[in-house]
Amino acid sequence: MKQKQRENVKLLFLIILCVFSVYSYQDEINTSPLSPLPLSKYEETLIKITIDRVKQLKNTTLFENMFPVNSPMTDIDKYFLPPEARYTSPLKTDIPEFKEKSIHTPKRNEPPTFEDLFVISSPEKRTLLCKKIIESDYKTAIEKIINYLAYGSPEQALIVDSILPEIKSDIEKPLIDSFQNFSLPTQERRAIAYALGKIKSNEAVQYLWNELHTTSNYEMQYTCVQALVNMPHSLSLDQWLELVQSSSPNIALIACKAIFDYGGVQSEQCIRKIILGEIPTPQKIKEYALSRVSDYPIDILVPFLIEVMEKNPDLAINSANILKQKTGMNFGPAPQLWAKWWEEIHTPPDNMNLQNQENVPTIPEGNIHAPKIRRR
Repeated sequence: MKQKQRENVKLLFLIILCVFSVYSYQDEINTSPLSPLPLSKYEETLIKITIDRVKQLKNTTLFENMFPVNSPMTDIDKYFLPPEARYTSPLKTDIPEFKEKSIHTPKRNEPPTFEDLFVISSPEKRTLLCKKIIESDYKTAIEKIINYLAYGSPEQALIVDSILPEIKSDIEKPLIDSFQNFSLPTQERRAIAYALGKIKSNEAVQYLWNELHTTSNYEMQYTCVQALVNMPHSLSLDQWLELVQSSSPNIALIACKAIFDYGGVQSEQCIRKIILGEIPTPQKIKEYALSRVSDYPIDILVPFLIEVMEKNPDLAINSANILKQKTGMNFGPAPQLWAKWWEEIHTPPDNMNLQNQENVPTIPEGNIHAPKIRRR
């Protein structure tokens, strides 16, 4: 017994001595540099990638699925469990790459949902998945499209917007039918009008035009014009000229843009009338149209802007500024001075006439270069 007590005392003394030694050399231990084994660049990179990946995984619920509480499935279970019970649920994670893989995995039990589109990075896969969803339940798909365009986040609306042209044949008729449902909230009908313009639905033009003239809601009018401007040739130039004269500068501006996009001689004539003030439009619309023609060739631009200064004084200063920028001359909003200068640079001076007539070759009476005809 005494022997055992002696051993315990010795052990206690050694422990105290070790603690005292560590405490005495604490400063040296803390300040002494560590000297790990040198790592190669490849090993350092690999370790860094691994650490970053673990940090990502810890921020998700992925570990809960990687290490299930239930016992793992054995080979015997494969013979007795039904096929749907042999698969585990898809991984629950916020990482887009894992989500996208879980959507396309054959082990997934649930059918794809519309929300899965927001975690797929490939535009082609998004389109294919959206088509499958429409085929399985087109009513729900149409409702989702309208809902996310009307109330979704900017990111969600942008993704839906990018898919619309690729699924035109699948959604055109349902969208037109939904647009004629006047019991829907205005925000949703605006979303439908936008979508019809995005897919360039010629079938919807008459409904958009009628809505534009019957609704008293300005936001709906503006959205309908936005939809129609995606299809400038869906309306006649007379219809666009009617909209250019709208009391709303925003609607008139969109209509003016459509006339420029229309193209052709008749379109240019309409633009000319707008700038010269022959069509009553807001001042901002005239200034916009004038800025659009400022890139015309100089031989066409200068005479036209001189005419604008003469016939539409409201644009005289704007026209003079464009001429100053294009020609380097500065005559201000004075069309007479600009016209005089333009005439001078296009009229050859008298000293340009040939003065030394002796140096001018004379035309010989006979054609010395005429080929000789061989007589037989």
